[in-house]
This record gives sequence, structure tokens and C-alpha cells, in this order.
Amino acid sequence: MLRFGVVSQIDAINVLARVNFGDDDSTSFWLPVLQTKTLKDKFYVMPDVGEQVACLMDENSEDGVILGAIYSAEDKPILQSEKEMGINLDCEASIHANKEEKTLTVVFQKMKLIGDIEHDGNLKNTKGDICSGTRNVKVTNLNEITYVDWQVKLNTIGDVAEGVDDINQCIAIILLTRKGSDPQRPTFGSELYKYVDYPVNEAIPNIIRETTDAINLWETRIKVNSVSAVIDSTNITIKVEWTLKDSNVSATAEVTL
Repeated sequence: MLRFGVVSQIDAINVLARVNFGDDDSTSFWLPVLQTKTLKDKFYVMPDVGEQVACLMDENSEDGVILGAIYSAEDKPILQSEKEMGINLDCEASIHANKEEKTLTVVFQKMKLIGDIEHDGNLKNTKGDICSGTRNVKVTNLNEITYVDWQVKLNTIGDVAEGVDDINQCIAIILLTRKGSDPQRPTFGSELYKYVDYPVNEAIPNIIRETTDAINLWETRIKVNSVSAVIDSTNITIKVEWTLKDSNVSATAEVTL
């Protein structure tokens, strides 16, 4: 038997509610609120107290289920088109989809995204394009940063380098920056580029010396344990084994010229 009533009580933990039926001024026992899925994929939505709902009840109205809420003359929908779908929360947050315009509008004071974001197309704000094309975006919240020393990770959007990654990135920046190219710090960097075209037997000892000197000067948090260089037909690969001063933390930085 289909009956209509108004929610009088809710049990949000157990997903139950009680309904008052105006036709005979009776109140139901606790009724389950129908959900889309509950086993592996779990949906959850509860009616508000005072919300009009439709219920499927047994012949004695002792057992049943709340099928869902229904609009009325007093409680009208915000969207009024078959080409739109949406959710409007009482905190002024909303999600609207327009099938005709092919747009999804999300309005929240704060959004928390967990995981990687794959972006294909143009990303814009009110001031214009932020970026275009296909990007994998990982956004790091400041609360997730656990080290005092950190920096933005190169060639990423929203990710950071901290701990060992921070030091390895600093080493790479030092070695790949030509001395004199930073106007504010003309002595910052290295002169590794000078030895790119040297004969291998002359290049390697000069590369090791220049690498060691540059790191000792500009990355004072670590002790350089060893430096090695390998030259092939297209690249020079430098490996720096280091230990953090006043600590047992050790790692290897690899930089390709």
C-alpha cells in the first residue's frame, strides 16, 4: 500500500526514519530509507525531519520502506527542466549538470580532492587560462607536508618535493644551473657545461671535481660521500651518494646532462 506522510524522526546511523501520516494522524514504526546500493557500492542520503515522503507499507501499516521524498506546492524544485540534474544542499552548496549545454557546475566553499587528477582540455579561472592540454595533476595540501625543508616539485602542478626528494632536487638544480645565469646569484650553479665536449678521460675527473665543489658550496645540509660519472653517446649521467649531516639518512641523487 502506497502512503504519503511527513518525516517526524530520523536515525541517521541506522538509516531509519519514522513518518507521520496525516490521513489518520498515525505515526509509523522505524522504517528503512531506500538507498540505491548498499553492498559493495554504498550510497547514503537521509530525509529531513518535516520532509514529505512516499512510503510502501503493508496492509496494516506496521512494516514498510520509505521510497523517497516528493516535491509539493510549498516545496518546489530549484531546477525545472528535463535537461538538468542537480543537488542543492541547505548550506548553499550545489552540483548541477546540464545535458544540453554539456556543463557540470560545482559550488562548494571548500573542496577536498584525494588522488591524482587527469586533466584533458583547457583549465580556466575568472582571469583566463591556467593551462591547456593533458596533465596529470597531484595537489598537495599544506597539512600533508611533514618536513621543514620543502619546495615545489619541478615539472609538476601542485606537488612538492620534501625530505630526500627536496635535497636531490636541490642537487639537480645546482648542477644544471650555469654559473652566471642567475643575476641575483652570479656564482650559483656549476661549470659542468665546460666539460661536455672534453675527451672522456679528461671530462670525467673534471666533472667529478666540479660536482663535488658545487654541492659542497651550495648544499650545506649534506656530506658528499662519492661522485661518479658515466658518459655515453648522448648523455652524461652523474651519481652523487650523500649523507645528511647530523643524521644517518643517506641517498643517491642522479642527474643527467
